[in-house]
Amino acid sequence: YAGSDFVGAYGNDPKKSKIPTPSHLQEKLIEITKQFGFNKVFLTNTGAESIENAIKICYDKKRNYGYGINFYGAFHGRSLGALSLNASKRAHRAWYPKIPNIITLNFCSCKDFENCKCGWAIETQKGRMSQLRKLFEKEIGLYDPKEIAYMIIEPIQGEGGYNIPNQDFIKEVYELAKENNIY
Repeated sequence: YAGSDFVGAYGNDPKKSKIPTPSHLQEKLIEITKQFGFNKVFLTNTGAESIENAIKICYDKKRNYGYGINFYGAFHGRSLGALSLNASKRAHRAWYPKIPNIITLNFCSCKDFENCKCGWAIETQKGRMSQLRKLFEKEIGLYDPKEIAYMIIEPIQGEGGYNIPNQDFIKEVYELAKENNIY
């Protein structure tokens, strides 16, 4: 949101006002997202600034080992923290220091989730499962979910062409995040 210094502007009831104010936008966003348990709005200037703030909020809230999970093909912005999460073109991340403890997984846009060829679903000693599920698997996994501060996913990737995710992939990422209390 450009011009966030005007966020405090408050107007009349948006249904009666001819010109909506930023406060009307905030109220509308809360109305739309309350079904997901959201009740606050924080407007920022850019997507990269949003990513930076989200990272800081997650690290502050979790106070754990600080691992972050992102997905190949993602572009989250050009600020230093966002660059650490970019997994698209090398030119966007080359030569810059990175936030440590970032785990990058495959983004699944395969049509057939069960027989995907992208590398998201892999064979393990416990059978076929997703890379993410394997990370958290008690017997063979590398991480305790409590060590993960956040997962960040670009629902539709736009860097270098549009990558539309498989719905089961998105559902599994969501369910594992919710099940393991990962932001």
